[in-house]
Amino acid sequence: MRPTAGGLDLLQNSLRNAIDPWVIGAILLLLGIYFFYAYEISRGFVLHDSDDYMRLVQVQDLLAGQSWWSVDQKRLHSPEGGAMHWSRLPDLPLAALVLALELFVSSPRAVELAAIIWPGFLLLAGAGVSAALARALCLSSAGSAIAIVLALAIPDQINPGRVDHHGLVIIATLAMLGGLAGRQNLAVCGTLAGGAITVMLTVAIESLPFAGIGIAAAGLLWVWRGQVETARLRAFGAALAIGALLAYGLDAPGPFWARRAVFDAFGNAHAAVLVLAGAGYWAMSQQFFAHTIFRRVLAVAVLGAFCLLAVVLIQPDCLRNPYAKVDPEAERFWLQYVSEYMGLEAWWETDKSKVIAVFGYAIAVCIGFAGCIRSIPRQSVGGWAVLFACAFAACLVSTWQLRASSFMYAFLAFATGFLISQALASWQEKRGFLRVSVFAMALFVASPIGWTAFARPFAPQTQRLQTAHEQREASCWGANALVAFRAVPADRPSRLLADVDLGPLILFATPHSVLGAGYHRNGKGIASVFKLMALPVLQSQAALADARIDYLLYCRHHGWRVGAREGGADSLAAALIADEAPDWLAPIELPANQADIRLYRVSR
Repeated sequence: MRPTAGGLDLLQNSLRNAIDPWVIGAILLLLGIYFFYAYEISRGFVLHDSDDYMRLVQVQDLLAGQSWWSVDQKRLHSPEGGAMHWSRLPDLPLAALVLALELFVSSPRAVELAAIIWPGFLLLAGAGVSAALARALCLSSAGSAIAIVLALAIPDQINPGRVDHHGLVIIATLAMLGGLAGRQNLAVCGTLAGGAITVMLTVAIESLPFAGIGIAAAGLLWVWRGQVETARLRAFGAALAIGALLAYGLDAPGPFWARRAVFDAFGNAHAAVLVLAGAGYWAMSQQFFAHTIFRRVLAVAVLGAFCLLAVVLIQPDCLRNPYAKVDPEAERFWLQYVSEYMGLEAWWETDKSKVIAVFGYAIAVCIGFAGCIRSIPRQSVGGWAVLFACAFAACLVSTWQLRASSFMYAFLAFATGFLISQALASWQEKRGFLRVSVFAMALFVASPIGWTAFARPFAPQTQRLQTAHEQREASCWGANALVAFRAVPADRPSRLLADVDLGPLILFATPHSVLGAGYHRNGKGIASVFKLMALPVLQSQAALADARIDYLLYCRHHGWRVGAREGGADSLAAALIADEAPDWLAPIELPANQADIRLYRVSR
């Protein structure tokens, strides 16, 4: 294929590549699944996670006049003041959609529709990025289609109502890989990769390992290929430095050194390293450094040392666990039970099927890919190397926190597409029972769907008997729960005591406030919720009055069990679990189908 010379040629080439029956079929399949779930969620508006509700609360507050620079939640009455670490970037498209939809529907309905519509645009963007990456990796049409579907569907982060930041970060990471693996119009590829890294880091610091690999890979590709990579390196460096300055200056909490002195979000040290690495790469792209491999190696090594030194001098905490400063009591009561925080050992004790599905799939794909490695076209070796470096990092991080498995699935989807397309080509070339068996085995062993099915017998009994929707309903997560939350009288602002996981739902569904919600910067507030749950009944009335609690919302499937375990048989939580609420809790009547939820007015 003839190398293109400009951005218009690249766009035309991308459009030609996109008009592929396999790729179009993959996108139509994803859209069909998306519309099905969009219809389901529109009937009851039940979101995937508490973070999705909190994102919508943040958007509502922004539209109501909250400062762009402040993402703290004022209705979260923790001692820390409702401190939040989120980016404003994901709020922008949602806020724009809400404003547009308010021309036709009410404000509450506009927020719901925006949450259903926006991930669809992310899905289309993700399909385009994935198709470009598959092309750069020299996947066949069938392999590209498989990779697109698996990369966007299996991580379960780009669905109707999934408005948290995870889907955006996964797509930005795939864009970074596409920019580093691309072989045409290297200046555009470099700009894409550098810009994607700044988006990754300003939106979610959990992408830091992959951003680091991307920055290192840009330099190593230049060391390996020399002059050929100069245009990419120059554009990458410029985009990285300029993007970092824009993110630092325009995203919350703004260009304020004191507010950016953090390591659990995009902080001073992160911005300094991106600017330093970007400026260094731009300078290294000049002719003097590109002449010999010795100069290139030396330049990259010196730049890496300076970047590490910048971290140590500016914010050495960046080398620590992002949860290092979480309140110890909040970690004991709450954090150790959060699925995103749990590591390999905790997941194995809780749900062996999850561990088997994730790591069994990863090991199988890596073994299969190693067996077919000689079939990789030479021109795509660099792209595959960067992709597998990110996949290895995701597997490694998953042993610490299994949340990284979403990234791992997205990365290995392209290896799965390659393996299945190889088996398909072999079967088409030499038909017969043996080739059909090999193809069928590849479909199962190299597929996350196959490993999930294989691991299902190892799931806990209750999980095997319930669908995901039934599990959410049973844990006070259904649409009926929102009806119950709205049963709190709205004649005046009130403060509720509820499980921290339900805090964002209450903030979204009502004008009221809560004492705590599951966000790690509010550790003292989280701990105070569980301490109130664990208090003896005789002491709890005065304690709730001191905390100015107006209503208590109890759900038998949530954290009250932790409170009962901590407080013992005479605790408030134990009394509520036994349906023996003290007489100073006045029950409020709820719809008949609210078997798992109790709402009480607190008498003072």
